[in-house]
Order: sequence, then C-alpha cells, then structure tokens
Amino acid sequence: MVSIAETVAMQRPPPFVLSALALTAAVSALPEAAEFVPLGASSYRPGVVISGAGPAMEGFEGNWLPAYQGAESPVAVLAGLSRANVSSGAGAFLFDGPGGGRVGRRLRASFDDFTEQTVYFSVLVQLQSAGSPYRAFEFHNGGFDDDGNRVLQIATGEQGTGPFPTSNFVVRVKDGGFVDSADLGAGDATVNLFVGKLELSTVPGGDRLAVWRNPDPLSEPVAGDAEFSGLNIHFDRVSMARFGEDGLAFDEIRFGASYADVTTANHVAAADSDQDGMRDEWERVNQLNVGADDSSGNPDEDGLDNQEEFEQGSDPNLADSDGDGLDDEAEVAGGTDPARMDTDGDGLGDGEEVAEGTDGFVTDPLNEDGDGDGESDGFEVRNGTDPGDAGSNSALLGIIVVDGLRDVAYGPPLAVQTIETGFGNNQSEWNGAYGLISGDRLYLMFTGNLEPNGNRLEVFIDAGSGGTSVMPTTPGNDGSDSLAGLTFDSAFTPERHVIFRRGGDRIDLDFSIIGSSSFDTYPRIFSLLNEGVGTTGFGTVNQSLIGVAYNGSNVRGIGGNAGAPADQRAARAVGSGLELSLALSDLGHSGGDIRVMLLQNNQNHDYLSNQSLGGLPQGTQNLQDPAFVNFDHLAGDQFFTVTTPVVTRLSFDISGVDRAAEVVSVEIENLPAGRTFHLRSSQDGRDFQPIVPHLNLDDATPQPIRVPLDGNTLLLQVFEGPAN
Repeated sequence: MVSIAETVAMQRPPPFVLSALALTAAVSALPEAAEFVPLGASSYRPGVVISGAGPAMEGFEGNWLPAYQGAESPVAVLAGLSRANVSSGAGAFLFDGPGGGRVGRRLRASFDDFTEQTVYFSVLVQLQSAGSPYRAFEFHNGGFDDDGNRVLQIATGEQGTGPFPTSNFVVRVKDGGFVDSADLGAGDATVNLFVGKLELSTVPGGDRLAVWRNPDPLSEPVAGDAEFSGLNIHFDRVSMARFGEDGLAFDEIRFGASYADVTTANHVAAADSDQDGMRDEWERVNQLNVGADDSSGNPDEDGLDNQEEFEQGSDPNLADSDGDGLDDEAEVAGGTDPARMDTDGDGLGDGEEVAEGTDGFVTDPLNEDGDGDGESDGFEVRNGTDPGDAGSNSALLGIIVVDGLRDVAYGPPLAVQTIETGFGNNQSEWNGAYGLISGDRLYLMFTGNLEPNGNRLEVFIDAGSGGTSVMPTTPGNDGSDSLAGLTFDSAFTPERHVIFRRGGDRIDLDFSIIGSSSFDTYPRIFSLLNEGVGTTGFGTVNQSLIGVAYNGSNVRGIGGNAGAPADQRAARAVGSGLELSLALSDLGHSGGDIRVMLLQNNQNHDYLSNQSLGGLPQGTQNLQDPAFVNFDHLAGDQFFTVTTPVVTRLSFDISGVDRAAEVVSVEIENLPAGRTFHLRSSQDGRDFQPIVPHLNLDDATPQPIRVPLDGNTLLLQVFEGPAN
C-alpha cells in the first residue's frame, strides 16, 4: 500500500491545554529493623504531587512511585486529619474526587516471619463520601501489582471477599493462594482510625493479625474487630489507591512496637524538640543540630537557609538538591521545585528546560505541554518533534511512538480477535494486532492485557527463509522446549521467537532463533515496574536495540465466555497493550512481507489458551498442551501479514487557498501509471474522511484538485486501496 501524508498548516489552531490537579499528603515514617520510631507531621509541601517525590524519611527508601495502573497520584494538602485522642501533624495525602491511580513506596525494612516480632500499624482515612468506589491502604511484597503481590488491604469497593456490601470497609489478607477477609462496617465520611497488630512467627503458618476500626486509642482492646491466624505475612512496601467516582484522604501512617506508639504518642510536640521550626527527624536525616536553633544556617551556601530548605523539602547540604542543574535559590525564585528534578513532570529536567542544552529547545519547566498539542515536551523531544510547534507532533506526522498506545499510523488492524478468552476477561486477553514496516524496523502492536502472574506471551515471526513448520525438540530458552511438536499453518514457517513474561515487579523479554541455542534474555526491561517503556540491550541474536512498551490500562474488549464469538467492534476499540520495535536485520528479513503469530501460554509454556492472533474458529476452547496442537487442522490462518511498503515519491503541492470559497487547490503529480489512488482529509490527524465528492486519482488526474477547507488546519492523505 502506498500512503503519503502531507500537512497543510493554514493557521496554527488554538492550543489544546491539559491540566492536572495536584494532591498533597502527610505520612509518618516506617521504623527501621526492630527499633520502631513512629513519626508524624508532613515532609511534603502543600500542593506537591507525591508520585516521583521522596523526602528523606526514616524507614522509607526511594521515591513514591506510580504503582499498578498508577495514572493519578495524591497530592499533599496542608490540613491533616484528626480524631479524638489521636495526635496528628499538619498535612495529609489527598486523592480528590473521581479518578484512578495507585502510588507506593518501599520500606527500608522488610517485614517477614524469619524473626519473632510484633508490629503495630495505624492509618487515618477519610472518604469524601460513603459509597462503593475502590479506595484502599495496602501492603505489598516484592512489587506493586494489583493482586500479584498485594498481601493486605483495608478498603472499600472490594469485590468477592465475603457476604458484605462493597460500600463497607473490608480488611482482606492474601497469603499466596489463600485469601480471607472480614467486614469492618459501613463506610462513612468521618475520619476513621484503623489499627493493626501483626504477630510474626518463625513457625510456618504461625503469623496472626488483628485489625480494629476506631478503637479506644488509650487502651488496646482485648480482641480485634477482625482476626486472622494461620498466616505467613511478608511485606516490604505500602501503597494508597483510588479507582472510581470518589476520593479520600490518608494521614498518620505509623508503625511501632506497641499499641501506644501508633495511637497516642504525641508526635507533634516531640517532632521539634529545639523549637527551631524544623522537625527533629528531618534534622537528623540531614545532619543538622537537634537540640539547638540552627534554622538560619546555610551549610551548602545556596542562598536558602535551613528553615527555608525545610519548608521547600530540599537538602540543606546540597546547593542543587535535585541535581537538575539549577541551584535551589534559583528554583525558588523561578517557581520550580528545588526538591524535584522535573517540576512539571514532562520528562525534562528543569535545568534542561530553561536552557537550550543538548536537545536544542528552550521550554517552560512549569508547563508539561508548551505548545498545547496533547504531547508533553519531553515526549516530543524524545521522539524528534518540536515541543514549541503544535503542528509538529507524532500524531500529525505519522510517527510511531513505542509507548504501549496504538498510533494512528498503524491504520486498521491486521487481525481482530474472533473468540472470547478462556483465561478470563482482561486477564491475558488479546484484542487486535497491528503492524507496519517503517525504515529498517518492524513495528508491532498487540492490544489487550498480559496478566501479571508469569504467563508467557509467545510471538513467532516469519521474516525470511529457513524457518520451521513444527517446533523442534531442541532445548529452548525459558523452558520453551515444552512447545516441541507444535505445528503451525503450512504457510507460516517462523524463524524467530519472542517471549514475554510479566509478574511481580518485572517484564522480561527473550529473543531467540528457533531450533538453535541462540537466544538473548533481558530481565526487568522497565526496572522495578511491570508496565512502562524501555529498550533491551545488545545481544548475540539482536544486534540492534529492541523497543518495548506495555500499558495495562485496558478494561474493555472481548469477554470471558470461552469460545463465544468476540465482539469485534469492542476489540477494535482497544488502544493499549504491548508494543514492539524490531530491527529487520535482526529478523533475517529477506525482503517481502512479514508474517506474525501471537499465542498466549501459561508459566511453563505447556498450556495454550484460546487467545491467538490471527484468531481461532468460534467455539474453540483453550488449546492446552502445545505438543498436540496443529494449526493446519483449524479453519483459517492463525497468523497475520505485515506488508512491505512500496515506496513511491509523489509531488504534492498547495497551489492556492480561497478563503471565501473555503477551498484549497492541490496539485498531485508522479502518480504511478495503471494504479488508482484516493484522497482524504482530516483536521486532527486521527480521523481521516474521504473527500466529498469522492475523487479517484491516477496519472491522468486533471490538475489542480479543489479540496473543501473546514477550519484552520487541513491534513491531506493520498492512499492506495479501497476507497472506504
């Protein structure tokens, strides 16, 4: 297919502005090891979005991170939560109103049952209104997945945990495959104090948990409102989440060795023993003098005294606390955050934005999308477009961006799911396959979801010669020799095999030559996250970087009635999933079209689901053992084809604009003889519509062509193929 797009910028359209509401929070630190030091008061300035922030606090390490589907973050607000006899400092975490997101932070100590110890914890929670949206305080171990490594929740909106309304508060415990829960009563809009007592034992199954809702903070109750035994509890991080139509606030997250530590200790009075306006904990962490007023000191000589550094959340010992190239005083004067390298969250450091720097652009460190085109400044710089020009972005220029979101340049799907999944809706389901060859790379987009339980996604690629029609018995990487005997369609003989694993805090990728011992393995492509954007390294099989992205936000698409006909319109509508960019040279591409197949497998490569692209015949259940699967015996092709483009250079000129008649005159030349093309237009680069009246273009097309102009921007595309 020939597809050539030309953009006619008649006048720059008014900018499209994205705005975000910042949230705020106060949190008490986690005690280290066995010496528990409960702390209060906020280390966050009001208005700070906590995702990506991480003031030094005893018991925590790293920054708060977007966790599972962490699209939104709470912000720090000035007013803390309070309850009778429970001391609370200033500041709280606020998820305001409807939305969805989770943030989490690692604890410096890992709590497990390798030592005998008792741990108390508490948290203040206030729902903005009663109801059943999901709102939760959670413990995790090893990652921030939804249920992949979550071990404890205090939540509303939890489904399937017991015979109680989802508008109630519920405590839910997950120990491996064991799940238990208890009702903590109806949710309300008052400030609620939740207190937990974990008795960790070295005896297997010897851990116990008690949880109270609004207990007397002065005296530990004899029995919990909810009690669990026979557990093996491990956690090393905490998170806060909100998904739904209403928000909530959190405050005073405390850990301690006694009940009084987490309920009645006067943290506010003890927080600043020398009354110099800086919390003792903050002074200890930053090597200042706890016991004397040193608020006017300035050890880093950056123009901000210690008191100002405390208020800003910056480091009194570093002139450039966040390492963005701007001194703290300059940041305060300019309105950026001296404790945050990237104040507006656009992916560019503040220092890089205010100077031309290596990217060649000067942008606004307080505006993530300076030209208002819907793509952040950092996104544009990374992908070669101009962050200061609304007409220069990936959507308008047809650039494929490997980010786990389907780009308009992919065009229509090359395969759409035919049947509903046997693994359950939104659990390892695949809706559509998209692909194109651009330059020297193959781009693939699979819309849908990959379950975070270690299931394997198998992608087979037939791009050259010397492939196989039957998976060989040669020992494969990652245990893929379990696929031995799998028989492909006769027209499909793949040479390359790509394996994806998602689980815990990781996505791994393996890339191999089928039938050989040649493979490369890349663990944790997105570091300690199982969603994101990244590239592999260089290996023996892939000598060019592999671009990878996964976005698991999809909640639409096909259903979970195994084998039933899929709603193909719903499948086509899904726009997020797994995206790949592979060098043609690494695929052994010998020219011509490329054939691709997707299969969903279990953790051991020995139990295939019914999720294949191309799709399987209606009524097909899970395929199970791949050794006994022969796709040649199933109706249709279970692969799809990415067509190698035929490059044709057209002459495309704007010869005139008639505003009064609302038309543009276009001249198109160098059309290949004997072939028919069509013209369509768009105002946004996403939705192209045929020109009315319809035009068929060939080498005899009279010139010029008059095209209707509706609005300030007109994009024209010449394409070959069906007119619709």
